[in-house]
Amino acid sequence: MSKKCWLKLKKAGRDFFLMALKGWLATFFFVVLIILSAYSNNFFDCQKTISTKEGIRYLLDLIVFAGLAILFLKGKTKKKPNEN
Repeated sequence: MSKKCWLKLKKAGRDFFLMALKGWLATFFFVVLIILSAYSNNFFDCQKTISTKEGIRYLLDLIVFAGLAILFLKGKTKKKPNEN
């Protein structure tokens, strides 16, 4: 097992296991980014309704963060033995 891998693919499906502390930290970092994005778009303000602009901006933030997470973590994933 390579020490560079942070994630390991499951035998079935596209899910993965977190194998290393760095994988946990990277996942935690992206979750914090999503929470901060929700906060900056007033999702936690109970006195105010969320405008369409804030909702779309939050959705775009999620798409960007998910894309960054995929690009960043793709290289740190241990491949299945039958994949090239």
